[in-house]
Amino acid sequence: MTDCFSFDEPASKSTIATAATNGAILVWDINKSGNRLERIINEHSRTVNRITFHPTESQILISASQDGSLKLWDLRTKSAARHTFEGKAESARDVQFNPTPGSWEFSAVFENGTVQIWDVRHPASWEKRFSAHNGLVLAVDYHHGGRWLATGGRDKVIKVWDLKSSSTDTRNVRPAHVIQTIASVGRVAWRPHHGVLQVASSALLTDYRVHVWDLARPHIPRVWFEDHANVATGFVWANANTLWSCSKDKRVVRRHFSSGYSPAEQLPRAAVACARELLVQALAHHADAGDVHVCATLTILLVDGRPKPASRESELPEWLDKTQVEEWFLAYIDLLHRFRMYTVAAQVLDKCPLGDVRTRLQESTTIYTSCNGCFKPIVNAAHPRCYWACERCQRLVNPCSVCHRIVKGQYSWCQGCGHGGHARCLAGWFAAGNRECATGCGHICHT
Repeated sequence: MTDCFSFDEPASKSTIATAATNGAILVWDINKSGNRLERIINEHSRTVNRITFHPTESQILISASQDGSLKLWDLRTKSAARHTFEGKAESARDVQFNPTPGSWEFSAVFENGTVQIWDVRHPASWEKRFSAHNGLVLAVDYHHGGRWLATGGRDKVIKVWDLKSSSTDTRNVRPAHVIQTIASVGRVAWRPHHGVLQVASSALLTDYRVHVWDLARPHIPRVWFEDHANVATGFVWANANTLWSCSKDKRVVRRHFSSGYSPAEQLPRAAVACARELLVQALAHHADAGDVHVCATLTILLVDGRPKPASRESELPEWLDKTQVEEWFLAYIDLLHRFRMYTVAAQVLDKCPLGDVRTRLQESTTIYTSCNGCFKPIVNAAHPRCYWACERCQRLVNPCSVCHRIVKGQYSWCQGCGHGGHARCLAGWFAAGNRECATGCGHICHT
């Protein structure tokens, strides 16, 4: 059995649906005597990963299968599925209805990392689709208000999406909140009817705990429960304070929210000032080990925590050796350049309290130009003949994408597609509401 779901309305409390690895869905009536099996549905060709009832229409059941399809049944009839929703993606791993009263919206997640939002009344195609995770998306759940959607994936991340956002560009959808976990996320479920946005999660592998996360403090769990000796395969909130879970350890556990371990309460209430001797010892230890990134980071944190003087040179504490700090930053920035982490290197350089380091690295900067027609590097850029035209394709070098004239003053360009032009021309182009590149290459330059 891969999933089990019961409806909680009084008229349907006796109905339970279960899904199996052979693609079958079984509907049971637990109030019947003898054989309680009412119906077997065999319309999926592969494993059914998730089934769920509509929150208000107790006879509407939807499924998500490994065959990539979603199917919806009206259990009042014995006919085939009323609708089949083809996601045109990889296997569907989870599906949930929007709990807002009167809503027929549902969301499904797929192994290719996408989320699809559908309306039952329009089964031909999804209403919205966006890329949510790197790799498999394994879980999805609506907040009871219908605005927030939580997803969890194999990338060990829980993401919360604002469905009421005014953004209509599905190619640039960004999560409102991101929670980093230590293991692949197998299940997510919002804490119901609670004034604070809190979401529970369980892992797919390695982590046996059930965590409850508070979006106001996403870096540390609000509470966690360590009742299982193996991975928790599923859980459900009975109410805001009661959580049931089942596990591969063959146990079902019911617990109260107050019984969970709260790591945040174990943190010290007051900030503890780090003694100078301890910090000096830590820096010396990491310097001897060659951990220049740790030394540079500690220096940045130390400088950022001090009152800002008039000169950046005086930000450095007097007990730190200036020559040694300079060696740390130069070695760290060189290491970042080797890994081609140029953006991080620029941020570290900007935070460096030593003006000599910033000046030295900025003076040695070389800018290489390429033709935005053939994208070949311009080797002899200093030669007068190569200044205006590419020596390979014979096209004008970097003309303005809007007015098509040679740019003799300030030149601005998109690092994504390489096209650019006069700063004033590009400002006017994007001020008119355009987001795509003016050349028509299709790249979204304005985000």
